Amino acid sequence: MFTISHYSSRICPKTPLHFFTSSHTSRCMEERLVAIVGTTGVGKSQLGVELSKALNGEVINADSMQVYQELDIITNKITETEREGVPHHLMDFLLPHQEYKVTEFEIDAIRIISDVNRRNRLPIVVGGTNYYIQSLLWRDSLVKSPPTAKNVQDTPSSSPPSSSTEGDELDVDAPTLYERLKEVDPVMANRWHPSDRRKIRRSLETYLQTGKRHSEIIKEQHEQEAKASKLRFKTCIFWLYANPTQLNPRLDTRIDKMIQTGLFDEIQSLRSQVDKGSVRMPGTEDEKYQRGIWQAIDVRV
Repeated sequence: MFTISHYSSRICPKTPLHFFTSSHTSRCMEERLVAIVGTTGVGKSQLGVELSKALNGEVINADSMQVYQELDIITNKITETEREGVPHHLMDFLLPHQEYKVTEFEIDAIRIISDVNRRNRLPIVVGGTNYYIQSLLWRDSLVKSPPTAKNVQDTPSSSPPSSSTEGDELDVDAPTLYERLKEVDPVMANRWHPSDRRKIRRSLETYLQTGKRHSEIIKEQHEQEAKASKLRFKTCIFWLYANPTQLNPRLDTRIDKMIQTGLFDEIQSLRSQVDKGSVRMPGTEDEKYQRGIWQAIDVRV
């Protein structure tokens, strides 16, 4: 069974009861949106299809791994049969070596939502990547940098720093970067894994380019969001939950099915493509398994 809840503090008086908006009724948005969120295995994809069939909707994928082509079993995509003819957007369009930043998702998803609304259909965002969902639903939810600095959220870790001094500080191995981050921003250091060089470097870049700790910027942002809702759309959010005693056996069954249908073969095929050079991995040598699809799949074995 699903437990469904929603984000919102008040219902817009001119809106049907099943749509919730921001607490200021004068700011009711024209474009409608349904978002389905929740942990792995609770049935988000299935609910997205069922709602689409009932409400003339189209699904917009918000899972950062399901944007990749062919890797259907690894990323546990909903099959064509299971989609039951419901259009699914932002799925199966990237090659394994490509990256897809949250800012790119935000732009693409907003464009698709507007198009679906314009055709008098209901856009339904389904996904398990929380920062994708957050960037889409709320305005100004991504970390912003001062005008004089680069937008760190949108800058790949391989980009050159703004000065040679920064370059000297950042062009080192992950353990050294991590120790430096623990000194200047222990909150963010505690948040990242010591081997995740890309995220550690980004937090250090934020500090070096803005003069403010990355954690302080995020805290200020959350405080601003708490003062006033900045929802982009007339939004209804389904937050699905399953009791772990019911969910865990379901996940075990899912993994068994993935193995039976060729999980290891899919991984081996990807490994073979890397060995042959037909698929290349993004990032520097010590960041290759921290970008794109490679964050979730270790093909070194």
